Amino acid sequence: MDYEQILQSAKQGEAVKPEILDSIRDQLESGRYKADPYTLVYILGVAEDKSSHKILWRLVRTNSDEMIRRIAIETLTSRWGLHEYFPIAIACIKEDSAPEVRDAAAIGIGFLGSRHADLRQRAASVLLSGFESSCPHDIVSAESYYCGILELLDIPLDERPSPFKDFTVDEIRWEFVDQARMLSDG
Repeated sequence: MDYEQILQSAKQGEAVKPEILDSIRDQLESGRYKADPYTLVYILGVAEDKSSHKILWRLVRTNSDEMIRRIAIETLTSRWGLHEYFPIAIACIKEDSAPEVRDAAAIGIGFLGSRHADLRQRAASVLLSGFESSCPHDIVSAESYYCGILELLDIPLDERPSPFKDFTVDEIRWEFVDQARMLSDG
């Protein structure tokens, strides 16, 4: 089975056959992969196989591979927008040792806050608190929280820092931080 081709087809909007999704879920649950596990997780995400959410949640909480954890939290929050994974994203941003996972969790918190009105104030509070406690001494963490704030505020991509260069304090648009503060204050 060519999982790369399945992924590309899913990206084009083609439905993934149920038996293929079953096979992918089995592989991820057992840890015995017939393909690159990153591709398998991506397929579930792109295929919108939300019935796999508990498998992805387990990967976020228990998998030793930081890239798998990153893809899984990104899928649960930013791709699928699943409200119930907001607390998991908060736990990831506070507890995960991998900057890539924390970054995906921060953006996921912002996304969920932008899509669910009842999470908006709490998302602003979490992201603002993290940003203020890390900026400017921990610029990597500050960037994660800042990108989460931008996601929360639905700032267009062309107004965000370039992902192709190192983030600096000079790129912070303080008016966006102030908007997050107003949201946080209610």
